Amino acid sequence: MQRRCRPASTQLARAALLSAGLTGAAGAQLCEWPAEIMDVRMGTSARGEWLVRRAPDGSRVWIERGALGAGEGGYVARDLPCPDGEGTLIREELAWTVDEAALQLTFTPNVTLLPVVTVRPEWPSGALPGEWAVVTVPVSAQVSGTAGGHVSGTLGIRPSYRTGPVTVSGQLDTQATDGQIGVSGVLGATVRLAGTEIGAQVQRNAAGLSAAAHVTAAHVSQRTLPPVTVPVPLGGSVTVQVDGNTAVPVTAAPGTLILTGIPLPDRAGEVQVTVREEAGLRTISTAFPAPRHSLNPGDWRAAAEATVTPGGASFQVRAAFAAGSWLWSTQGVLSGAGPGAGVTGTYRNGPVTLALTAETSRNGDAWASRFGASYRTQGEVNGATWHAGLHGTWGTQRDGAGAGVDLGLSANRWQVRAAGDWTAGGTEVSLSGQWQARPDLRIRAGGRWTAQEQTWQLGVTWQVAPGTDIEALTGERRALNVTYRPAEPWTVQAQVTPGESLLGVTGGSTARIGASVTTRGTWQANLSSVLVSTGGLSRWSRTGDSGVVAVQTGLPDLLLLLDGRPAGRTDARGTLLLAGVTPGTPHTLSVQVNDLPIEVLVGQDRLTFTLQDTAGTQVDWHTNFRRLRTVTFLARPDEPAAFGTVRAAGQEWALDSLGRTLLPPEAGQGQLVWNDRSCPVTWTATDGTATCS
Repeated sequence: MQRRCRPASTQLARAALLSAGLTGAAGAQLCEWPAEIMDVRMGTSARGEWLVRRAPDGSRVWIERGALGAGEGGYVARDLPCPDGEGTLIREELAWTVDEAALQLTFTPNVTLLPVVTVRPEWPSGALPGEWAVVTVPVSAQVSGTAGGHVSGTLGIRPSYRTGPVTVSGQLDTQATDGQIGVSGVLGATVRLAGTEIGAQVQRNAAGLSAAAHVTAAHVSQRTLPPVTVPVPLGGSVTVQVDGNTAVPVTAAPGTLILTGIPLPDRAGEVQVTVREEAGLRTISTAFPAPRHSLNPGDWRAAAEATVTPGGASFQVRAAFAAGSWLWSTQGVLSGAGPGAGVTGTYRNGPVTLALTAETSRNGDAWASRFGASYRTQGEVNGATWHAGLHGTWGTQRDGAGAGVDLGLSANRWQVRAAGDWTAGGTEVSLSGQWQARPDLRIRAGGRWTAQEQTWQLGVTWQVAPGTDIEALTGERRALNVTYRPAEPWTVQAQVTPGESLLGVTGGSTARIGASVTTRGTWQANLSSVLVSTGGLSRWSRTGDSGVVAVQTGLPDLLLLLDGRPAGRTDARGTLLLAGVTPGTPHTLSVQVNDLPIEVLVGQDRLTFTLQDTAGTQVDWHTNFRRLRTVTFLARPDEPAAFGTVRAAGQEWALDSLGRTLLPPEAGQGQLVWNDRSCPVTWTATDGTATCS
C-alpha cells in the first residue's frame, strides 16, 4: 500500500455524524480528527501501514484495530469505531512520535501498562533414572620390601551390590608380614529411602568381633534464586541457563515476566536469561553467591550411631540445622570413657563469619569444658583481596586458653599471609608468601618462629616443558623434585633429598598402577582396579564407587570422551560402560568427529546428561550415528558409471572412477547421470551394486 494522506472530507463528516449516534459525542469528535495512513511501529517492531487519527492538539492518537498485537491490550484506553474503520483510542501514558516526512508513527513500548506474569521455568528431565542393579568389586594389592629381604603385602577385596534403595557390601583384607598372615572382614547393608538412611555392619579383625548400626534423616531443600524480573516489551521467547543446564524456553507475551524457582548449585555462579524477540537477542545476567552454609535456612540433618566392640559399647548422636544466617550443629557421645557433648554455631553474612563453640566431657569423676570464638572478614582494596581473622579459646583446664590472629593479602599473581598464636605453652608467629613470576615459574617462601626454634622454607617450581615440572626446596626441608608426564595417565616422579632419593611411576587406564624404589633399598608396588558389572555388561575401571552408565552407539572401537577426557573405546557391539559417573552433576559425552571413519555420519558431537543416583542406567546414542555403505552404480552390466552423479531426494552423490559412492544404509531410488546420459536407478539395502533400469 502506498503511503498517502487522507484528510477528512465532506463524506467523512457525514459519517462522523452517523458515528456520533453510535459512540456518543466523544466518539463523533474523534472520528472528525484527520484520517491518515501511516507506517506504524512499536519500538523497533514494524506493524505495517494503518489508518491513524491524531487529535489536533497532538495529545491523543487513535489507531485502526489490528495495528497492536493480541498481548498489547494494556495500551488501549477504549475501543472507538469510526465509519471508515474499527479502531482504538491509545492511552495517554503510552508515548508516541511522528516522523512527518516519512509518515511514520512510532510508539515507545511501556511495560508498566502491560500484564505482569509469574512463571516457574521447567527443566528438562535429562536425568537418567538408575534402573539396573550394579555389582562392583574393587580389588587392591600392595607389595613392599627392603634391601634386607623383608617383604610384606596386602590384598583387599570390597564387593558391593546395589539395587534400588538397597546396598549390600563386604570387605576382605589380608595382610602378610614375615610369614605372619592376618585376615579381617566387614559385612554390611544400607537402605536409602527419601530423606532417610539405615545401615548396619559386622566386622571381624584381630581385636575380635564388633558391630555397628546407624540411622540418618534429613530435610534438605533446593536453593533457588530470588525472583528475576525480565521486561519483554515486544514479547518473545525467554530461556534460562544455570551451570550449563538450560530450562525449557518460555513463550512470553508483551509485558513483564517474573521468573521464580530457578534452582542454584552449591557454589557461586551466574544465571543467564536470554530473550529472543523481534528486536533481536539480548541477555540478562544475574550473579549469585556461594551458599552461606551446607544447609539452606529451614533445613536440618540428624544421625545416630551405636557401636559394640569387645571393649564395650558407645552411642553417638549428631544434628545440624540452619536458621537464617546461622548454622547450628551439636553432638553427644556416651561411652565407657565417659559422656561428652558439644555445640557449634556459625554465622555468615556477606564477608563476615562468626563461629562460637562449647564442649564438655567427663573423664572419670572430673568434668572439663572448653569454649571458643572466631571472627573473620574480608574485602578488596586497589584490586587486591584481603582477609583478617581473630580466634580465641578458654576453658576449665589450666592450659586451655589461647588466642590468635590471621591476616592475608592476595592479588592475581601473588599472596602473603601472616599468623600469630598465643597459648600457655608460648608464642608462635608464621609468615608465608607466593608469587607467580611467570606462567611457568612460581616462587613461594615461609617461616615459623617460636621461643624454642625458628624454621624457614623456600621453594621454586618451574615448568620446563609441557608435562615436565622441576621443584627445588631449601631450608627446613631440602629436596629436588622432578615430575614428568609422558602421556595421560602416566606420571614419573623423582625426588632427591640429603637422606635418600626416590624414583616412582604411576598410571594405568583400567587400573591404578604404581611402583617406587629408593636409594636405601626399599621398594613398593601397588595395583588397584574395580570390576563393574550392570545390565549384562562388565568392565575393569580405575573407579567405580559412583554411578554407572552404559553408552550404546552401535559403532565398535569408537573413542568416547566424558567431560573432555578420554573414557575408553566401545566394544564389538558399540557399547562402552562408564564407571564413576557422579550423580546429580551434568556430564558431557562427546566424540572427536575428525577422527571418525569417512563413512560415519554424526548428528551431534556431544550429549549432556545427568545421573539420578548410583544405580546403573543406559544412554542410547544409536540414532546419532549412521554408517554409510559403498554402492557401485553400473550403466549396464560390467560397465561402471565412472565419475557420474546420483541424484535422489534433493541430494547428489558423486561417483569415483569405478562408479562407487557412499550412501545411507537404507534402500532408495533416483536418477543416474553420466557422460551426458541419464537413467532411473534403484538400489536395495543389501546389494552392493545398482544398474540402470
